[in-house]
Amino acid sequence: MSATIHDLTVKATERAKAASERYKPVVMWSEEKKQQFCEAFASSEPPCIIMARERLDYGDSTTVNFNKIVTMVKIPYYKIIGTTLDEAVDRETDWLVSFKGSQKYDDAEKRIQHFKEQWAYDAVFDCGINRSYLSGLDCSTCPFADKELDYSPLQDVYGSVEAGIQDINRLHSHVKAGKDTFVLKINPPSEDGEPITFQRLGAFREWNAEVVAATGKTDNDGNPIYTQLAPLWLSSRDRKKYEGVGFFPHPAKPVPGYFNLFRGFRAERMKRIENASCSLYLEHVRNVICDGDERLYRYIMAWLAHMIQEPGADKPGTAIAIRGPQGCGKGTLTKWIQAIIGPVHSMKISTGDRLTGRFNAHLMDKVFINADEAIWSGDKRIAGTLKALITESPLDFEQKGVNPISLPSYLRIIFTSNEKWMVPAESDDRRFVVLDCGTSHVKDRPYYNALNEQMGNGGAVELYHTLLEWDYSDVDVRQAPSTRALIAQKLESLPTVDRWWYGVLHRGATTNIEYTMECDDTGDGHASPNWMQERCFYVTQDMYRAYLDSLKGSGKRAADDIAFGRRLKELTGVEPSRPMRGGQRRKGFDFPPLPHCRELFEQFMAATAADLDWPEVA
Repeated sequence: MSATIHDLTVKATERAKAASERYKPVVMWSEEKKQQFCEAFASSEPPCIIMARERLDYGDSTTVNFNKIVTMVKIPYYKIIGTTLDEAVDRETDWLVSFKGSQKYDDAEKRIQHFKEQWAYDAVFDCGINRSYLSGLDCSTCPFADKELDYSPLQDVYGSVEAGIQDINRLHSHVKAGKDTFVLKINPPSEDGEPITFQRLGAFREWNAEVVAATGKTDNDGNPIYTQLAPLWLSSRDRKKYEGVGFFPHPAKPVPGYFNLFRGFRAERMKRIENASCSLYLEHVRNVICDGDERLYRYIMAWLAHMIQEPGADKPGTAIAIRGPQGCGKGTLTKWIQAIIGPVHSMKISTGDRLTGRFNAHLMDKVFINADEAIWSGDKRIAGTLKALITESPLDFEQKGVNPISLPSYLRIIFTSNEKWMVPAESDDRRFVVLDCGTSHVKDRPYYNALNEQMGNGGAVELYHTLLEWDYSDVDVRQAPSTRALIAQKLESLPTVDRWWYGVLHRGATTNIEYTMECDDTGDGHASPNWMQERCFYVTQDMYRAYLDSLKGSGKRAADDIAFGRRLKELTGVEPSRPMRGGQRRKGFDFPPLPHCRELFEQFMAATAADLDWPEVA
């Protein structure tokens, strides 16, 4: 770890020198001092801020006294653009080097003090550290790390205008959204609530009309004079304001001047407990969720690690779907992950409309969603929305009464259900990793009591650190492994013509029209029933009638005869023809032997013969 910190130190000091030539002296650390700093940093509390009380060498051999204090602190560059701090910030690593007595240091001292009084949104310092550089450090001792946002409502009366404005800033800010400006209010986490609310300026003034502050003046009777606070806040230079709203989890680069919806994961602020373990969870994922399949276990753990290590990286473009009966343990996988991430950036959804509906502002700051029994209805419009949630960024998010806003999306989804048809997996789909959950612990209360006890006794925090350090370099999270459960979902999702043709291939014949099948390898007009070995001619009209018969009572819409014929051509590669048969010409398809037709369908489904479980045909 020291080597990494050493490299950061070198880069930061070089950046400080290059960017601050007009400010003398410039910090120049010797190798010995750099090593001392690394050792001090590794043992510092909190690790994100370090005061090095050491003699430092400056340019031109100038020295400073021992009581000079050099600070090196992690600072997000976008929050200090335009201040005197930005001159010495390394824009690649976001490290600031400054020294006591400089304007930069004085500003930093003020901001540190301000951070102790305000939530991190209004401070230049993040309470966390860049995990990609310093993974493994324990932030539980940081005095800022356990600071939670106070969601209490505004008071009716404040002792001063300044105190009132400061308290409004706690949950409110003035932001641009499109061509309008709104008051943004941060909402407390909830199962189904939106992370923020946009209020029009007039509505904000009316809603808070009773909130007043003492002006410091009195009337003729000596009584304090109060004034409405909302209008004063809107015109105050001290109000919090942003150029827009964004969602920038690590390692996404925040847009300067934008309100960042990302607040970190809950487990980052939780202290590790001695002897705590997540071993039961790992065993559960391997032996129950993946039913002992090591290939699937490595993928699932890599998928989770990618989300925890780089929540703001490009989406993996895949979603996990777990099928199984009630009580089999599929929900345990997601319960631990939600405990790690916390209610701000994770959510459990039990209705499809909450996931794919028009008003989706509750999803704008989510990294993880468990769609539990959010039944897929077969609606193609919903399928398109669902696939966009899995693969696309940015997305539009809409709140009632406010125009949609476009934000980066880093959402990952795990579906859990006991339904046969869970997800709209197309024939060539690579978006879904579908698993059939093992049933060895269905309704096994002692087993799940032990899992829950381990989670509550520090296991969730241990899982967080396990995932932070998980090496998934040998797994491509963007390449979903194929499973027999996925093939089953693909079959459920097939269009009606495709589904009918699969039935033909599975049976080795079409229902009710065997009498029209002519298998003839000699061309002399004599039929043979052995499609396993010979080419067979099917009359289009008779096949279409059989297709319509298969849909009776299903409520599904049938393709017309033209679309039916066109789709058969796409599935088989066979052009329709009109050969002379029995003294007449009838339009149909001269299909190759059944094994070849099945092979074509396997290619179409990206499946194997074993996946499709073809029966022997006599």
